Amino acid sequence: MVRREAFLEAGGFEPRFFLGGEEELLAWDLAAAGWSLAYLESLTVHHHPSPHRDASGRRRLLLRNALWTAWLRRPLSRALRQTAGLARCAVHDVEAGAALDEALRGLPWAWRHRRVLPGEVEQAVRLLESAAQSAI
Repeated sequence: MVRREAFLEAGGFEPRFFLGGEEELLAWDLAAAGWSLAYLESLTVHHHPSPHRDASGRRRLLLRNALWTAWLRRPLSRALRQTAGLARCAVHDVEAGAALDEALRGLPWAWRHRRVLPGEVEQAVRLLESAAQSAI
């Protein structure tokens, strides 16, 4: 759930993403624009995904969009590291290969729209990534 004013100010969801991971880019853009993000235990939001969705296609979109998100907002070293990781997966994983191919075809677009996160937001993203890795 997001405030309408914040959603519009941050530019909304990236249309090229379609579905899958679009919230991450928006959340980073909201934080970069100075909006606060919060988890409210008292709030319940329901999402009802289609029972007819293509799981393989969705995974491909998630992988592609995660790479685009890195190229659009992360420091180049992080984006390259994520690209290399997906390339390693693509050797044995057809969906990862398709995602990498689609992402690479979109690289000129991503480069034109690249806006690296402000330092304090990048630091927060790294902290979240570290916490997520520790939880695994």
